[in-house]
Amino acid sequence: MHFRNPYKEPPDFAILAQGYPKLQQFLLSGRDGHTTIDFWNNDAQRALTEALMFRDFAIKLALPAERLCPPVPNRLNYILWLQDIVQHSPATSDGIVRGLDIGTGASAIYPLLGCKLESKWTFIATDIDTTSYESASLNVAYNDLHERIKVQLTSADAPLFEPLVVEGSTVFSFTMCNPPFYATAEEISRSADIKHLPPNAVCTGADVEMITDGGEACFVRRMVEESLQHPLRCRWYTSMLGKMSSLVEIVDSLRSNGVDNYAITEFVQGQTRRWAIGWSFYHDRLPDSIARIDNPNTTIHGLMPGRNTVIQPFKIKTHSNLEVLMRVISEIKDITAGQEQAAEWDTSGVPLKLIVEATGDTWSRKARRAIKASRTKLDVEMENGEKRTAMSVFSVGWKKDGGSVVFQWMQGEDRALFTSFSSYVTRKLQHII
Repeated sequence: MHFRNPYKEPPDFAILAQGYPKLQQFLLSGRDGHTTIDFWNNDAQRALTEALMFRDFAIKLALPAERLCPPVPNRLNYILWLQDIVQHSPATSDGIVRGLDIGTGASAIYPLLGCKLESKWTFIATDIDTTSYESASLNVAYNDLHERIKVQLTSADAPLFEPLVVEGSTVFSFTMCNPPFYATAEEISRSADIKHLPPNAVCTGADVEMITDGGEACFVRRMVEESLQHPLRCRWYTSMLGKMSSLVEIVDSLRSNGVDNYAITEFVQGQTRRWAIGWSFYHDRLPDSIARIDNPNTTIHGLMPGRNTVIQPFKIKTHSNLEVLMRVISEIKDITAGQEQAAEWDTSGVPLKLIVEATGDTWSRKARRAIKASRTKLDVEMENGEKRTAMSVFSVGWKKDGGSVVFQWMQGEDRALFTSFSSYVTRKLQHII
């Protein structure tokens, strides 16, 4: 569960029901003496979701009985991860964050949560189901968010990212999706039969929400294929996945299409485990804390994207670590470096960083010899025939405890350049500290 998620500990259902009386009729005495609810009861589940949304986010929600009841902790995990991605991406010129929710469902829970948490977020929310579309529209209206959330009815054969094209030159910050997991009703039945443990809650979804031709992997592969047609219309394309096998297929699809800038995270709530994947055609690089799963199992380990964060421990021999680091970097030719305070959302533990901009390798022995003989910058041919300088941006700084230096690849196309830079600075520091 995301470290900012307030539901890491289960809610006190008795206290929750005091603020949302509709929940009181579903309270039960648990085996451990604590109050719980009957998670096999559809009405109880809906009352719980409505109560949490009302108490914790001031969101009024109406959930039709014949459609999925979204669990709030799981859905909030996805929004919090998107918050992290947005915070590590360049701001738009007007400061507005634009999201596209594909298959928003009857609750429109993702846009509602996003807009309640972030005053600068807006959404287009699509759905192919008339019942879900009408319910989502009502929920947006109930919360007076119709100016920030536009709910659109679409069709199953329409392009998934059609709103990106319709919106003209607008660049979206992210897309999100919780696709139907299954290919057939029989697959749903088989999935329930082979589980070692029974589900801890009843599933209320309609076929249109749970079944799609080819299952979720096919659906998200379609997303990948469509995104290739509109690479710069969105900074981060993302989707949730319910099966590890689907994650394998999507990573393979990205890699086969030459997409190396992607991110994987994991959402765990009780017995339920989900994954999310995001990919970008821009050159903004996310920290490993957002883009990679800590200590993944052996199957997922091979799916992880390349590291964008390098942490190098040192035995401290001086109290002027930052000054030493600045001296090492200042001796590198043809780069620029400036100091920057850590942002409020930064979890790297580095309070003060050096932001380094480089246009090519000017530090290795081979590069220094080449510079003397020819050029000092790396030129890249653009599609229109013009030249531009390929800029890479790194951040470097000491952790608060002073025992490790953290290198972060923030922007660029050449991973080898980042690896070379971090290795060079590390070697220089090892000679001094």
